[in-house]
Formats: sequence, structure tokens, C-alpha cells
Amino acid sequence: MRKFDKIKDSTERNMIQSGDRVHHKCKIDGLYKEGTIHHMIGGSFAIESDRYRTLYNYNQVKAYSIIKINESKK
Repeated sequence: MRKFDKIKDSTERNMIQSGDRVHHKCKIDGLYKEGTIHHMIGGSFAIESDRYRTLYNYNQVKAYSIIKINESKK
């Protein structure tokens, strides 16, 4: 079994990995949405939003403004 990757978001302040919630510009419809990162491995990952699951490459993080949503502290 392979270990999932971690990379920096478009702000380069936060690390994102599988299971993280993110804001992003959807590759399909061009709208800004929230979604969840899935299967971050081998240079690509998917973001599942309310309507689509879209595949992105690691080098597209800045182009689609993928920013991690930080969970509020309790």
C-alpha cells in the first residue's frame, strides 16, 4: 500500500493532503466551490465538490486557486 502525498496549497502556507477541505476554482464550470481532496498520490489528486469529482495535477494548484480550509479551533 502506498502512502498519500502532501503538497502546499496555492498560498504556500498550508499543507494539503487527502481528506482535507479546500476552496478552489472548479476546472469544469469555472465557479469557486468547496470540496474534499481524494487520492493524492503519484502527481495527481481529485477534488469532490457538490456536483463533480475532478482530477487535478500537483502543478495546477495555483492555477485553480486551491486553498486549504483551516478547521476552527475548539
